[in-house]
Amino acid sequence: YQARLQAGKKYNEAQTKLIKDEYDRRQRELEDAAQAEIETLKEQRRKAKEWRDDPENNYKDLTAEEQRAVQEIISKSSTTILNIEKKLAEDLKQLAIDRQISELKIEEETLKLRLDATEEGSMAEISLRTRLLGVQRDIEVAENRKTIKIIKDENVEAARAANEDFINTLKSREAFEPKRYVDNGRNPTIGYGFTKYTIGQEITDDMVFTEEDNKEMTEWFNV
Repeated sequence: YQARLQAGKKYNEAQTKLIKDEYDRRQRELEDAAQAEIETLKEQRRKAKEWRDDPENNYKDLTAEEQRAVQEIISKSSTTILNIEKKLAEDLKQLAIDRQISELKIEEETLKLRLDATEEGSMAEISLRTRLLGVQRDIEVAENRKTIKIIKDENVEAARAANEDFINTLKSREAFEPKRYVDNGRNPTIGYGFTKYTIGQEITDDMVFTEEDNKEMTEWFNV
């Protein structure tokens, strides 16, 4: 029993180190990928600002749509960066749960090996069984947390699908209007029947709506 216990202990220690190295590697990969995306967006924003603010570039001579395209690069990059950071934080949280489950399962196996080598009915056996129950409970809690996240993601996907159906229905019922008009309810409207409550801003006389804007509206509903 002692030889088996020692061999099992060494094996589990080696497994624990492998798990640590693997999860450290995965964490670095997630962080590096997110940082690369963020740096690219920051550089795009910097160049757009530099071009906009350079008097030799005749920014004011651009059409309203061209100016809006430059402004969108500047304004949307900050939101995109925040979303990348939020996703990274969520991914790291899930990675930490996976790591915790893996380490707890190794501890569970170690305790089972020790129980096999412990005298039945002894205080040592009672202590080990108590610890084993605690570890098994922690595994269950961690796995439940992971399951809840999966269910939440599935609910988000269902909501996105429903919103996309809504947009498609709206498109089928409304003719596309690139410029502001007033609907039957006297609401300023644009695109496929979008009102200020839909797009989140006032609809002005000089506003022009494109198919790209409609694509962005679908993405906005799917947030």
